[in-house]
Amino acid sequence: MPDITSADFQKHFGHYKRVALDEPVHITIHGRRTLVIISTPEYERLLAAQHKASTSTAPFPEPTHAVAVVPDPDPKISADLSELQRIAEQASDKDRFREDPVE
Repeated sequence: MPDITSADFQKHFGHYKRVALDEPVHITIHGRRTLVIISTPEYERLLAAQHKASTSTAPFPEPTHAVAVVPDPDPKISADLSELQRIAEQASDKDRFREDPVE
């Protein structure tokens, strides 16, 4: 899937959410890839892979980019993006405590 602008994503949300069921949709803001929309099964697969990697003896690399959410006038899209951001922040909070020693 070619990169799409955030404006195009907003205008054609229904189309791109269907595309995201089959392949990642890359959203650009000011010409830079900023967000990726993926299906729930793909997201769960990635979480499972991350969990498996974090429980191995090899250290899991720290994230290098933050999730940015662009305000959207459509309340449904804003709610969906807010939920994605909340999930990402929860995952980040869990990672912060992973290395704390347990006594």
